[in-house]
Amino acid sequence: FLRGPRAVIAHLRELVGGEHRPVLGHNALGGWAVLVILLLVLIEVLSGLFASTFDYDGPLASLIPDAWATAMADLHASNLNLLLAVLLVHLAGVAITSALGHENLVASMIHGRKRLPAGTLALDEEISGWRGPVATVVAIVAVWVVLNLRSWHG
Repeated sequence: FLRGPRAVIAHLRELVGGEHRPVLGHNALGGWAVLVILLLVLIEVLSGLFASTFDYDGPLASLIPDAWATAMADLHASNLNLLLAVLLVHLAGVAITSALGHENLVASMIHGRKRLPAGTLALDEEISGWRGPVATVVAIVAVWVVLNLRSWHG
């Protein structure tokens, strides 16, 4: 899933040079992008739970000192901007890689299947799995839990 800097540079060179080779799963750059996005989402969720501003108190803000809760609110706001920027860059990367690499990565992200050309990684059949749909359901449940956490807390 995560590959070193040389693999990322090699992937970018192949993509720009028109020699893109489809891979099973995430390419060298995509794996790192996903890790960064997951870390930023974790920071966003945790800071939001403990954040406190003049008009909002996270469901767990009362558990920490006011100064920390204010700092969490600042982190929450700053991190959101960074998360949105990284998501936009990631989506642009998906679009560019899809176009230059002649792959439909968006469809693969939604349904969890990726069709590879014959001979790629010695796999000639369609690669399918349950992870894409399961990840979608988990994401929907996570959003629902976060949106309803405040009503459960008090």
